[in-house]
Amino acid sequence: MDEWHTAIQSVTGANSKRWLDEGAAGVTEAAELSNPAEAKRLLMLMIASSIQKLNRKWDLQEQRQFDHPPFYELLDLLVDDVITKQMAVRLAADGRHDFREAAVVMNRNWSKMKPGRPYSVIKEHSRLAGVAHNNGQWLEAFIHADDDTDQILSAAAAQMEAGAPITCLKLDRPFMENALKLWLCDSDMGLTKLNSDKKYAKISLPLYAFQRKTFRLSNHRSVQGAEAKGSVMLHPLLHRNRSGAHTLQFSSVFSGREFFLADHQVKGSMVLPGAAYLEMAGAAVRQAGGLLAQSQEGFTLRNVVWMNPIRVGQEAVTVHTALYPDNNGDIRYEIYYEEPVDNRTVVCGCGRASIQTGLAGANLNLSAVQTQGGGRLLSAAACYERLRKLGLEYGPSHQGIQEMYLGREQALAKLALPSCIWETGEQYRLHPSLLDAALQAAILFADGDRQSGDAAAKPPLPFALDTLELIRPCTPRMWAYIRFSSGSSRGDKVEYLDIDMCDESGACCVRINRYTSRNLEGELPQRPFADNAPPELPEDTVLLTPVWDSFRLTADVAPAPINDRMIIIGGNTHDWNAIQKRYPGALAMDGAADYTEDELAHKLEACGPVDHLLWIAPASPGDTEARISGEAMIMGQQRGVIQLFRLVKSLLRIGYGSKPLQWTVLTFQTQPVHKADRVDPVHAGVHGLVGSLAKEYPGWGIRLADLEAGADRPWEELFALQADPAGGAFVYRGKQWHKRVLVPVACPAPSGSAYRRGGAYVVIGGAGGLGTAWSEYMIRTYQARIFWIGRREKDTDIEASLQRLARHGPAPQYICADAANPEDLHRAYQTIKERCTRIHGVIHAAIALLDSSIMKMDESRFRAGLVAKADVCVSIDLVFRHDDLDFVLFFSSMNSFATPPGQSNYAAGCAFKDAFAQWLAHERPYAVKVINWGYWGSVGAVASGDYRKRMAKMGIGSVEQPEAMLALELLLGGPLHQLGLIKTEGERDPYHIHRRELVTVYP
Repeated sequence: MDEWHTAIQSVTGANSKRWLDEGAAGVTEAAELSNPAEAKRLLMLMIASSIQKLNRKWDLQEQRQFDHPPFYELLDLLVDDVITKQMAVRLAADGRHDFREAAVVMNRNWSKMKPGRPYSVIKEHSRLAGVAHNNGQWLEAFIHADDDTDQILSAAAAQMEAGAPITCLKLDRPFMENALKLWLCDSDMGLTKLNSDKKYAKISLPLYAFQRKTFRLSNHRSVQGAEAKGSVMLHPLLHRNRSGAHTLQFSSVFSGREFFLADHQVKGSMVLPGAAYLEMAGAAVRQAGGLLAQSQEGFTLRNVVWMNPIRVGQEAVTVHTALYPDNNGDIRYEIYYEEPVDNRTVVCGCGRASIQTGLAGANLNLSAVQTQGGGRLLSAAACYERLRKLGLEYGPSHQGIQEMYLGREQALAKLALPSCIWETGEQYRLHPSLLDAALQAAILFADGDRQSGDAAAKPPLPFALDTLELIRPCTPRMWAYIRFSSGSSRGDKVEYLDIDMCDESGACCVRINRYTSRNLEGELPQRPFADNAPPELPEDTVLLTPVWDSFRLTADVAPAPINDRMIIIGGNTHDWNAIQKRYPGALAMDGAADYTEDELAHKLEACGPVDHLLWIAPASPGDTEARISGEAMIMGQQRGVIQLFRLVKSLLRIGYGSKPLQWTVLTFQTQPVHKADRVDPVHAGVHGLVGSLAKEYPGWGIRLADLEAGADRPWEELFALQADPAGGAFVYRGKQWHKRVLVPVACPAPSGSAYRRGGAYVVIGGAGGLGTAWSEYMIRTYQARIFWIGRREKDTDIEASLQRLARHGPAPQYICADAANPEDLHRAYQTIKERCTRIHGVIHAAIALLDSSIMKMDESRFRAGLVAKADVCVSIDLVFRHDDLDFVLFFSSMNSFATPPGQSNYAAGCAFKDAFAQWLAHERPYAVKVINWGYWGSVGAVASGDYRKRMAKMGIGSVEQPEAMLALELLLGGPLHQLGLIKTEGERDPYHIHRRELVTVYP
């Protein structure tokens, strides 16, 4: 605000501090200004600009308080540093809006303008100025530049025909473009003054008639692509500008005839060199320079990752390069293509770019390096023979190594642009042949003296680098100096290299820091299911889905005896009156949700002996969005399942564990009978707790019912329900009762995968057994970018898992955060968004297995098992709800249905998670899926031999990674919202599968 006070006082002489101190009176009595309205405009500008600056600093959503585009455009010009605060004060204070001075500054600062801004006022002023009747008047409004440029334009205006409107000139174009327009209008622009460092000469056209024939460029592989013929390309690696109003995008079509493809083969396939990715990114930034920055000699690439190879076969491949400028002057880039099978995007490379000035590198003493490096001298033939044994085939245009001094700690390679593509040298700054030759030398250096036979099956490909600085363009003859990065050495699991590329004099042209490669496992990755059907599930592995079958009350079942002494906990006066008509002695305990365990025990003892407990879940907030957007859904656990847990503990404390006791537990709309049913997941966890409770205390007769919200209560039928020893729920919808059964599913192979090759996925609890198994599959199969979020600090176990997965592709990135805390999860989310442009999927794999009987379990232990499921679910939606996701996937458990004894907290959390996912599927546009895992005996919290034997006796086998990952492909690629996966052993049927029915999914 102090800067604004200074600017306002320097321009108008007004004391704006007094406006803030005295409020409206100070503004109205601003004696320094001729019109109080001017003071109001300035005050509004000062406050709005400060708010906008804070919003952008903290990445908050901006809300416009009124509809006046010029005002907000003025704020944009300020935040982009196109105009100064003093100029903004003059524009806001002057009711006539004189743009003459602003036109000068805005044209001069054109490079700071953002392509996404509308700049409507500028365009309107340009339109009005375009019909000015005096050229000098227009040019005076257009530019008042210093020195030569002012004289040039003024002279040009004087020479043009007086009175002719200058319709060709526009203020929303750069100065040089308008100067060119004047020259095309036959004005003497004095080009030598515009560029005094260059000489120009006019060439006379021939006097004979043109032959009217078109002569194309020769069909040379260096420039000829599938789209190049008959049209002009922007760049050999960047053919077309496909940018729109709010996007910066370029595309290229590669046929395989290009030298950088025809002469660059990996295991027999033409693969675009990783070096070409870097030149493509740099070329895209330079092409966008007219919009984003002035043309510069150097640029920097950071956080570069090669995610997927681009293979070209018989059909041409279209590759896109997208740029995403941010507010810090950096540009995120992505290089990708779209698969022809299903039009899915495959991200192949990404990073951040910035145009730099003044980059410099120390000169390299070439003779000293040759002398000190030791080692041995390899000829070009020896180098390429070793690379061939590694599975890398290079044709003539990619054999840039002439000789190489190979030592153990450093190497020096002499490079030259092959003569067959010598004429392409000036078409590139990072020439793909020369840069690739430097990376070839890095492969040889990393390989050292190893010449193992198995290496031939695993050719190394570029993986990542921290920074690349282009100080000056590559020269036809260069040297590449290669050594280990600081902190890295030979034999490390991941070896980091620094590479300097110098010209013949030793002047550094390209500097690369912390470059790593990875070995290609097997064949070049192909998208699964595109051509061949996936493997089938083993015979002993069963896919299940829950189905609610209609259920008829048995006529001979009598209601609970009328003389039972009943206590009602929860409900309202209408419920109490209806119940007391049948049970006159029933007592209602009000306010029980706030009672502690001790208080509940004291209250129950005061009531005397109890035969029947009726617990009614409290009502949920009526507004669904209000419930999910705040703490109400989590607080609902306190009033629901936590309060019920306290009630059970209080009964056990006063001796009811060994006494017969009838229970009736009521929830509302927590279970989806049909796919289209909307659910209220707040009290769904009650079903998991009650299921475990029924098995731990078989002497208690428990009936659990889920009723229709807002409908009349079927009290007579409700009390006639038979207690279920397994604690299963009866669901009442449309005057019909239903019971859940688990039905086998016949699911055909999907035509394509829902996963993206090179996609970015966030895994909550990724460092756990199931999260790691899923991550390994995704990295192996899709070269996916995985982000793990976990509560514990990165330890040796996590680091070991990351290192192991790094052998298959990009290692997961671990972020320590408590995902149950929305603020903590949002901070992790911001970290992820700094590293990737888009998140494609979120997986909830967090788990807290804290087994204990209800008798021995305290409330904190119960909460811990519940929070790992319920609180994390809510946080995920709060943080990711506005992202353009492909899916959210919830890892749940078959314990949602089995509700075993000793796992009441885990069963409650899983039951909540299943219902929450059903609710989320109706609220969000992306796919929401649930997988209920059976027993995993090889990974996770229960991966032990004793546990496997125990489960085998129950007829439960261990689910393994191959069938589990196939089940997920079927789930994500199919129409079902929820699937369970189990493996059976022997004849026992612990899950009571309803085999008389079958759910068949048709393609």
